Amino acid sequence: MINKTISLSLLLLFSSAGTFANKIDELKTPEEAKKFIAGAFKEFESFKLADTDAIFRNKAEKKVADSLKIKYWDKADFDSNGETDMLAYGSMGDAQLIIILAMPGDKYVLKKIHRGFIPNTTMYPLVSAIGKQPVIKLYKTPSKESYIKNKVETKPSPMKVSLDTLVYKFGSFMEYNSAPKKVKMDDLKFSTSKCFGACPVFSLSINAAGDAEYSADEYNKVKGKFKGKIDKARLDTLTEILSYIRIEKLSAKYSVGWTDDQSVTLKVNANGQAKQIEDYGMMGTYGLNRLYKFLFDLRDNQVWK
Repeated sequence: MINKTISLSLLLLFSSAGTFANKIDELKTPEEAKKFIAGAFKEFESFKLADTDAIFRNKAEKKVADSLKIKYWDKADFDSNGETDMLAYGSMGDAQLIIILAMPGDKYVLKKIHRGFIPNTTMYPLVSAIGKQPVIKLYKTPSKESYIKNKVETKPSPMKVSLDTLVYKFGSFMEYNSAPKKVKMDDLKFSTSKCFGACPVFSLSINAAGDAEYSADEYNKVKGKFKGKIDKARLDTLTEILSYIRIEKLSAKYSVGWTDDQSVTLKVNANGQAKQIEDYGMMGTYGLNRLYKFLFDLRDNQVWK
């Protein structure tokens, strides 16, 4: 009898391998989801789930949302760690699209998904999957000024709906790539400009072997010119990101629709080709946004002398 009990326990243990219950699994209603978000993240205590009056500016946008059958909260294992995560769409003064990633030990990490570089864009998220990989189909419509005159809704012309398919890679959400082409990087140069505020002004140069130079000009933890060696793990990750975001196919210039922001310049020599990108606002694509953060972080996670 004891052996049978042990065998049954082992069977239950292994049959549940790869799936771990957490608080998100227990959520059944929008009210429960909202309460969970407020309890897990104090800065989101005022988050209003499914606040359609704040998310959408007019009936035309609500009609788009209805036609797409979007859900204002949904579940999926976005980061493939065996834990159920949650997408939530609501407002805190303005529209907020957030992803809560569940980690082992009943811990949670919140990620925000921004609109992109076009101001006043309205988002319509839909959780989907490509094979077994959960993705977010992020539909968007342009700013209301393009179809509403004098802020009075009459008969808006059909809105152009665009689509970004986002997947969780390299610790962030970025455009899905079904077949990344391996990049062989010869060298990379990255520099930032000043902004109206305390934006870090610096430049980095990295070659294929990981030899790097860092010039810290303003608003960094240090100031001066330094040399270092990018560790192999991060150098590999850098080339993987470049491969995944299709660096060679991206536009040469991006710009947000406002002023006083920071601009970056990225120069990459890879696979026998030179690529240069000017990005005012650093929001050209979701993938580029992740690459920029990776490069910013090298200032503090590497040894510079």
